[in-house]
Amino acid sequence: MAMKTSTVYFRGSEIYILASAKNVFGIFQDSEPFYKLSETPSPEELGQRVLDALAAFREGIPGKTYARGVKQPPDRFLAFAGFKSWGAFEKETQYFSISSTGPEVQITPSIPAPKGGHLHQPDKAVRVPAQADQIGRALLEQAGRS
Repeated sequence: MAMKTSTVYFRGSEIYILASAKNVFGIFQDSEPFYKLSETPSPEELGQRVLDALAAFREGIPGKTYARGVKQPPDRFLAFAGFKSWGAFEKETQYFSISSTGPEVQITPSIPAPKGGHLHQPDKAVRVPAQADQIGRALLEQAGRS
């Protein structure tokens, strides 16, 4: 079974859940659907959105092509979240990488990288059954929101 991935960002009182896709070059990239939960969702609601994002995982999507002098369209997720740059969005975020190969989901936390972005902490990853309440509870605990 292929590995499915998704991303979760905790930012202020909001939680963003992004599906992901693997392009024809084998590179994982953020993909729709995007979800935004406000305040404190129930573990079930949060976990269900993560399961929905994992279910939306696709492979073989077209890769991004870059042509010199051609401006890239705005990033769809940043537009959805209301930000103009990743740098602005990533300030004060907690980032989690979610992966699943079937009955279990792995939640990998990260720390901010010195020059932007995040560094994964695989040694702090947790595995839980692929059930909405278990996923939501583990994420909220990891984010210090339980």
